[in-house]
Amino acid sequence: MAPQVSTVPIISPSLSLQPRRKPFDHKAELAKLVYFLHPGYPEGNNTLLHLPCLDSGGIHHETARLACAIFANCRWDGYLSSSRDGPAVSAHPDDVLPHGRYYFIIDGEDQYPVVPSFQHFVCPTTLPQPYCEAPIERSSGDDAIRRDDTCRISASSSPNETAHIIPASQSEWWRRNDMSQYTSAPEQMDNTRCAENTVLLRRDLHKLWDDGVFAIVPKQGKWVVHVLLNSPRVEIRERYHNLELQPLAGVRREYLVCRFALAIFSKSHFLNGSLPRKLVFVNANGERPNEQVTREFSAKEYQKEFPATSARSASRNPSPKRQRPPTADDMLDDRDTTEESDFSQGFGTEDERSEDEEERGRPRKRPWSPDSWDGLSLLDHCLDASFNSGEKSQDHYRKRLRSSSPSRAEEVVDQSYGFP
Repeated sequence: MAPQVSTVPIISPSLSLQPRRKPFDHKAELAKLVYFLHPGYPEGNNTLLHLPCLDSGGIHHETARLACAIFANCRWDGYLSSSRDGPAVSAHPDDVLPHGRYYFIIDGEDQYPVVPSFQHFVCPTTLPQPYCEAPIERSSGDDAIRRDDTCRISASSSPNETAHIIPASQSEWWRRNDMSQYTSAPEQMDNTRCAENTVLLRRDLHKLWDDGVFAIVPKQGKWVVHVLLNSPRVEIRERYHNLELQPLAGVRREYLVCRFALAIFSKSHFLNGSLPRKLVFVNANGERPNEQVTREFSAKEYQKEFPATSARSASRNPSPKRQRPPTADDMLDDRDTTEESDFSQGFGTEDERSEDEEERGRPRKRPWSPDSWDGLSLLDHCLDASFNSGEKSQDHYRKRLRSSSPSRAEEVVDQSYGFP
């Protein structure tokens, strides 16, 4: 007789699946724009810049005012007005300016000079009050990975990498402005590779920051993300706009001001006009470094002297001076810069974004995928350019995307634009 086999029932817990995530809208209406104007020029030829209304239908007052002040050579005493001759808007610095048109006014200087580009911007010796008040903890750490531990925006623990506040592509500007004076060991650090100039960011956010999609600014005494991209794809602004950063430690406020300036200069249209402009610029032949000169340029003169350049060429040779022979630091900083997208704003280099992964033994170059942030960022730039300028064709963007993803280019563009 066969022995009886007893079985013990096993109570298995039920499998718990997460529901499918709802995609963000990628065909939303573009945000309205706020226009900021120079009072010293006639209407239609006086736009300093425009920014999207992503702050409750408007824009944060102090962020906008400081952006205009940067164009006016860091005139922190300037103010915004709804009319050409004042008075100042009755708004608190942390209030929201409604959609509309505002003049940036400096008392007694109707035609104040404007800085033509970031290469002629001089790091200010006096910082605006919000940049002095937002907290930055002390730190003795000499490495952003160990100091920050997680991404300063998303709090993610991986995949993170070291992001430079002032990119290596701006090394000549860094030296000319003696930015090493703000480091703990200025005599040993003459380039951008210092702990005070770095934060830890998740890889996709690092890419978006370097593409000028957002800036890091102070609001209500806190460091937050301010999205600059106006796109029908709302994911970036809904996820990150006005998101408070994780605590910053060991970085310099001067670098954050200058990084904001770098982002803002990429949004200017002031030199697109046909009228003479009064400009303040760095005299390459001056007796002192960063000696600034003010004079009026005709449209033909400033278009020749300060030509609009692609992001790639600007990042390769950003100096207003004649190009000098490269140093060892330059060659270290500039390798692999040809991997930058034509749609980047010239902020960072592929070398900076892959610095951390190289240290951990991963390959420097990553394949493109339709779900990657690289593809999203490139497409967002295409969409932004198309909707704002109307100058590029469907075929133009197909060609741009085809260089990154031959198999997906036409499908991605057609779906995003609603083409048949």
